[in-house]
Amino acid sequence: MCTTGLRVVNDKSECNPKSELCVTTKDHKLVALPIGPWMRSNMINGQWKGGDSGLMDIPLEEVDLETLQHVHEYLDHYSSEEPQQLPMPMRPRLKDCPQVSDWDRDFLWNRMLVQGDEKQHEPLLKTALAANCLAIDSLRDLCCAMLADMFRGKSTRRILDMFGIEGEINPQEIAEVEAQYPWMRPQESGEDVVAPMCLES
Repeated sequence: MCTTGLRVVNDKSECNPKSELCVTTKDHKLVALPIGPWMRSNMINGQWKGGDSGLMDIPLEEVDLETLQHVHEYLDHYSSEEPQQLPMPMRPRLKDCPQVSDWDRDFLWNRMLVQGDEKQHEPLLKTALAANCLAIDSLRDLCCAMLADMFRGKSTRRILDMFGIEGEINPQEIAEVEAQYPWMRPQESGEDVVAPMCLES
């Protein structure tokens, strides 16, 4: 995994204030991040304090170190180019979408799914949640498009099986999923956050 510039440190003083900022992950790791790629995060960008960046310690309460590495890999790749905006709604399958690069496909199927197995999708869900918390719109949209693609053409039973849910899902279980992944919660307009990325049949 490419993680150019991401470093786990012991103290904020190890951060270079001219080129790095520090964050604390969900699993209590202090990490020095290169400022450049991370300015794509609207949340990080909004908290950055210029030359004092190395003295900051931004808590990332919803993002563990492994997920942060996935996010950094994406940001590092797109540090010198803009990711293409995905069409909404997306009519072709994700693998056939011309706006999805070969790098994106490798990232989704070989990083976000364990051994390409749709049932082992925890990295994808965690990365979607992290992208939402960090306000990295392009990564959030890519992950949500992948989820929509995984659901496409499947019955409710097959989708429940994919998430290891036996029997019918009840309102309490729906509430628990929405609490864990708030970007899936319907908004006041009645549309899901991921609705724009839903795939047409």
